[in-house]
Amino acid sequence: MAGSALSIERPGTRGVDPLRIAVVGTGGWGAQHARVVTERIDTERVGVVGRDPSRTAARAAAYGARGYTSIGGMLEAEHPDLVMVSLPNEEHFAPTLELLRAGVPLLVEKPLVFDLGEADAPLHAAGDTFFGINVNHRDAEPVRRAWAAIQAGELGDLVFATWRFGGEANRGPSPHANLIETQCHGFDMLEHPCGPISSVAAQMTSMAYGDFSTVALALEFASGAVGTLLGSYDSPYAYPDTQRLELNGIAGRAVIHDTVRALTLQSVGDDTERVWRAGYFDDEARSFERTFNRHLDAVLAALRAGSPPPVPASAGRRAPPPLAPRPPPPRAPRFTAMPCVSANTVRRTARSLPKRTGSWAPQPMSPCRRSIRRKRSGSRRSSHTMRSTVQPAARRRSSRFFSSMTTSSAELPAARSAARYFFSPSNSSTMRRSGQQKSTRASHNPSSTMSTWSSGC
Repeated sequence: MAGSALSIERPGTRGVDPLRIAVVGTGGWGAQHARVVTERIDTERVGVVGRDPSRTAARAAAYGARGYTSIGGMLEAEHPDLVMVSLPNEEHFAPTLELLRAGVPLLVEKPLVFDLGEADAPLHAAGDTFFGINVNHRDAEPVRRAWAAIQAGELGDLVFATWRFGGEANRGPSPHANLIETQCHGFDMLEHPCGPISSVAAQMTSMAYGDFSTVALALEFASGAVGTLLGSYDSPYAYPDTQRLELNGIAGRAVIHDTVRALTLQSVGDDTERVWRAGYFDDEARSFERTFNRHLDAVLAALRAGSPPPVPASAGRRAPPPLAPRPPPPRAPRFTAMPCVSANTVRRTARSLPKRTGSWAPQPMSPCRRSIRRKRSGSRRSSHTMRSTVQPAARRRSSRFFSSMTTSSAELPAARSAARYFFSPSNSSTMRRSGQQKSTRASHNPSSTMSTWSSGC
């Protein structure tokens, strides 16, 4: 019953030499780093580094390690195989850079840094050194099961994904703490199943206490799928579904509730929803803290095999590249540009053209137009002479414009072309013989009067 409350087996790989691991940081989540190393049978705790001597000594004694107040002193004395960094969010940069320049394999807590300008320095300093980042939501049991369903094709191609994560504020010097420190989990959990994000549009509010405590993002993925991310420090963790991830594909849907609480799966056309929840004794799958144990399993396996970390530190730097302006999609013209000519010229020229079959016959009245006609009590206007009520102002402007024009011999070729266009069989569905003023494809742009309206003949 491994992983349950009744299990007494320590995690880790048996029959291998233990890896020597040091932890930098003595805060709350730093205690989780010390815990996961202590519980394993394939790791040895060799040092804890902190700034406060008394606090560092207490943490080291609690986990059977030696305490240090400088990274350099710890490296010189212990020669660790791996160093794990868990410091206040805005203070990762300098210690991370110092460790990488020493060539030590490294696992850092998120976020990598708060300033994008600082993000490249540790990545360049790492070179080929093992350099991973801890984003452990993807190691939760519901997430693993949802990923397995995607890999098995149960959801089909993903079309959209939505992430929602709220909780009490974790304030710091940066006004973007929510987006960078907390919602980095959202970016990882969206890109893990959907692929890279190609574009982002954002709305943020600072109405609660001055920082941008709630953000709403609209996302586009390179795959063509779309998504949303809502992250808030103005919504407590006590609310049900404070964290919720929906993955919607063409064949089905997966919804992850509160990271570790539940997974629901449903197929298109099936009214039955399948639900996974941790069993009575399955405390390991029910605990969020244990997702870190699972992540460290993968980290240590990769380190021993000489492989890249399961989540490389470069994932903490990702930002969409600047996007070039997108040209509008190609679209066939809906109307042919015609020269402006007098309405009388068009009418006289049209009468001189040979009549073509189908272009002059009165058109049958559609049900919609019959309904309109019935509502106009006392009206005896035929269907093909009814005037459209769309854009009366544009109609009046168009009529005044045409009536102000005069006919000259220079206008005759343009008028002949206009008449052929408006009264050819191919356009009989658009313009009727009697000069009906409504086009079935008329633009609602008042400036497009030539495309939309014509004077009666």
